[in-house]
Amino acid sequence: MGATAEEGRNSGANVIVATRGGTNSLHGTVFYYNRNTVYNANEWFNNLSGQPRPDLKLNQYGFDVGGPLVKNKTFFFGSFQNNLIKQTEPIAATGVGVFSAPGVYTALARSGMFRFVRGCINLVNGTCSTADPNNITRNSPRLVDASGNLLPGVAVCNGTTTGNCVDSYNIFANDPSGVGADASVIALINQTPLPNRRAEHRRIHLESAIQVHRPPLHGPRGPYLRPQRQCVRSLAAKHL
Repeated sequence: MGATAEEGRNSGANVIVATRGGTNSLHGTVFYYNRNTVYNANEWFNNLSGQPRPDLKLNQYGFDVGGPLVKNKTFFFGSFQNNLIKQTEPIAATGVGVFSAPGVYTALARSGMFRFVRGCINLVNGTCSTADPNNITRNSPRLVDASGNLLPGVAVCNGTTTGNCVDSYNIFANDPSGVGADASVIALINQTPLPNRRAEHRRIHLESAIQVHRPPLHGPRGPYLRPQRQCVRSLAAKHL
């Protein structure tokens, strides 16, 4: 299970220590980390080919603060972290996908039909061939034509159909992972008592994490620079 927002959505080990109560004095920390292209050494292969260092600018800052809301009774703890990242990334020139340069879509693409076929394909023997959806070497029988229509002699599968047929599957009505949880496990979970909501010990915990990928900054010569923003917020309160 992935880490939640309070751990910064990282995949490493996390250690959390929760004390019984809070503190009647205000405590906190402030931090700032910076990475910049001018601090970094170039990669070996970039040096070999005479390429400059990849552009990387990272500003990571935030704070943690905790203290009392009501002396000896109610305490709070909150944290905030924001990452601003600008780095060069390879951008596909197809105009398709999140990390791609803007392109002009064809009429078929604007209608939702995406077909990428080169006009001529050079074969091993040097001849030129054009892709033909009706001329495909295959090991299994073909059930539909290039437009998705059933071929003659192919029917929709049912209880009495014999031979080649096409069936449909409702993923919402059927469990694709199997038969579900074991009945004995469900019965054991049902024996777990409800959470204890005693008045002398109540806790609230609010957290959020956002990640924003802004459109790349395009230049006439490239490479492309993609700004990113990652933000993690957490707030907890405890009443004794």
